[in-house]
Amino acid sequence: MAGWRDGRATFFGGPASFTDAYLGRWVGAFGDVIYGSCGYFETREGVPQPEVQDIPFGQVYVAALADYPGSCGRCYEVRCKPGIVIGNTTAPLHVDLQSPDYLAGVNSTVKDTYGRSFPGNAAEAQSEQDVICWAGSTLSPGATNNSADAGLNAASADNSGSIVLAHPVYGEIGLQFRPVDCYSHRPFTYTSLPNSPTANLTGSPSSDFDFAADNNPTSMFNDTREGQDVPYLVNTVGFLPGYINYTIYGDMVETGWGWSPFYLHSSEFWRKGAGVNGSNATCINVATKAQYNKGGSGGGGLTLSCRNCSAAGYQPFGANNQLQFWVRSNSSGDAADPRESAYPRGSIPDLSLYLNNQELGQGCSASPRLLEIPQYQDKVENSTLGTYYHFGVPLAVFSCEDSPLNGTAAAKTINFISESNQDYGSFCLDEIRLVNSSA
Repeated sequence: MAGWRDGRATFFGGPASFTDAYLGRWVGAFGDVIYGSCGYFETREGVPQPEVQDIPFGQVYVAALADYPGSCGRCYEVRCKPGIVIGNTTAPLHVDLQSPDYLAGVNSTVKDTYGRSFPGNAAEAQSEQDVICWAGSTLSPGATNNSADAGLNAASADNSGSIVLAHPVYGEIGLQFRPVDCYSHRPFTYTSLPNSPTANLTGSPSSDFDFAADNNPTSMFNDTREGQDVPYLVNTVGFLPGYINYTIYGDMVETGWGWSPFYLHSSEFWRKGAGVNGSNATCINVATKAQYNKGGSGGGGLTLSCRNCSAAGYQPFGANNQLQFWVRSNSSGDAADPRESAYPRGSIPDLSLYLNNQELGQGCSASPRLLEIPQYQDKVENSTLGTYYHFGVPLAVFSCEDSPLNGTAAAKTINFISESNQDYGSFCLDEIRLVNSSA
């Protein structure tokens, strides 16, 4: 099976031609790919909200949007599994046609975006789901979602992904998935490592899943991204905690992290060549709160969050004591251009850092401001890009111990928020990392 696991997907989103046929269920009942995901949507000036075409890579990267710990920033190959859909145990999924959790009466006349009719559910009389998959229904890459219940893994598949697998009228389908490299799309190869000490376990992009039934808790996946095998040790005893990269943003958002800008004019998930050493950088042009009719001073910013990562066994903020990053103004230096006026070229952007847990609605007590941090560690001058400044901010300055979080272990989100009351604060960030300087 080459690492394939059984799972289940639930359809959401979709074009008006499909969703309007089910307005009797409730408006917006199928959710929204924009706000149900790990972020990753760029925003253009003059467009009130991001659209699907604003994903900076293929839509299948967000075709299944996950919410288990460390789920963002991972890639999986997904294929439809025909036949009876299994629930969270080994029993068939119960489809209650009277329940608002299912379709308000199956409308078999609704076609998908390829003009294909619903092929039918032969098990409808038994309140079960018997799925007919489309030919060649494999999706790569995508993401999955660990179900809260023991048993199958579950995923939420948006329209662009689900219509490749099966007709969206099914609502829920069986699937199989396996971890793949995000760059080459090649599957990880499972290899047993006899007598490997568990104390030396490290993470893997695929370590949330128990791919082996052997008694050895240590196994290896080979990453062939660069054409060479790179071993990752994986804990394969049940659904034990997996891996969240301590590099939050390298050339892109790394494994386990979501990316969500807010109150802004435009955003770029990655700008190629704009990083400190010619790598990618993420660039945001924020608006003031007043532009969004919000009270208070300052403006928008960028949220980088690891979903549910305050759970035991993850806790990347608790395992480290410093946040490092490079930052620069994104101004071209044209003082006459009001769209770049808040942060002049060469200046340190006036940003504050907030460490919190959005799921709990709690944050650390202090929010250090870059302009008030005594000294940056380094800077790099670039005649084309401007000046990059390198900061190493001790996590202790956030005073998490004096907050309801009672320490950094419960934190899961770092926010870079503009303090300027001048509109159009444009800045870029690169090489955002959590490090343990005492290790």
